[in-house]
Amino acid sequence: MFIAHGQPANYFTVDAEGWTAEAEGLGVDPNASWAALNGNPMGCFKGTDNASGSWYFNSSMDYGTGLSSFYGAQLFFDLKQNANTFQTNEPDVMICKADGSRIVYNTSVNPGTSWTTYAVPLLETGWRYNTLVGLPVSYTDMLSFLEFADVIKIRGDYSSITTETNWLDNVKIINPILLPITLINFSGMQYSDTESHLEWLTSTETNCNYFQIEKSVNGGANFDSIGSHRAVGNSNAVSSYKFIDHLFGNSAYYRLKTVDFDNANSYSDYIYVEHTNIIDGIIVYPNPSNGIIHLMNKNGFNPASIISVFDIHENLIYNTSINTVCNQFTIPLTNLSSGIYFISVKSEENISTFRAQIL
Repeated sequence: MFIAHGQPANYFTVDAEGWTAEAEGLGVDPNASWAALNGNPMGCFKGTDNASGSWYFNSSMDYGTGLSSFYGAQLFFDLKQNANTFQTNEPDVMICKADGSRIVYNTSVNPGTSWTTYAVPLLETGWRYNTLVGLPVSYTDMLSFLEFADVIKIRGDYSSITTETNWLDNVKIINPILLPITLINFSGMQYSDTESHLEWLTSTETNCNYFQIEKSVNGGANFDSIGSHRAVGNSNAVSSYKFIDHLFGNSAYYRLKTVDFDNANSYSDYIYVEHTNIIDGIIVYPNPSNGIIHLMNKNGFNPASIISVFDIHENLIYNTSINTVCNQFTIPLTNLSSGIYFISVKSEENISTFRAQIL
């Protein structure tokens, strides 16, 4: 997603930036706070459920009265949850006036356990009054709700269980007319001791010439170009791209600079790729994590491999085997307390042990 100056945006880099979290109806408010880690990247805003009933992230005053100039724009945000079981169907985004009236929008998917990016249109299409089965919203009333909005609510409670945690990041309103592309995903991961792989998807491109890939190794203070990739140019279909950084010796931030045929340009949000030690060809990421840990072996895991997890007292708390040839295996440890754990990968040839931190 690309930044348009003067438009509301929150990246939660140092605090909650005026956002709160609140239960709907007779529910109990969640425990909500700014988190310095686990963002996409860096900081984010999170809430942990306390009881039954839905709760929502409530916008800062930047999203209040006077949004009619953003009619036709899109509300972007990133969400993730620590578990996606027992999912419920409630309004995902609401625009509310001070008198209590509201319009609601339902997104097509619930967030995963890794970051999911949403782009909600700020025009009447898809919006309903009060509930998901309410009357459709008219053009005139959509303008009215944008002009006199008191708060925008983004759903933070997607499960009927009462202990889940959800995270919110990168909330912003962007006018697509200003953008040469619509970027729907930008991600990266370590592939070897010296390589990281970057991937991104666009859903539309207009007069787009090329992407310049930029990298920072000093915490995002300065970015340098490390290569470019020709764009499709003009498209209304999903286009996928990949770039390999062959000089990945340390953790780094990356961003995309999009340049159109008129040499106008804009920047993506940056992403963070952590460089970790590789043992026997195996990478453990992310580390630290929120409990969802991935093991990757580009040479493939032996089908007879046994994955075990121990706490610092050497108590076995997770044990399973890999039954098929694969390059990646996911360990779900979201039920564990924060702390240090040890992951063992035992094959017929040897045993590899990794230290992992759960936040």
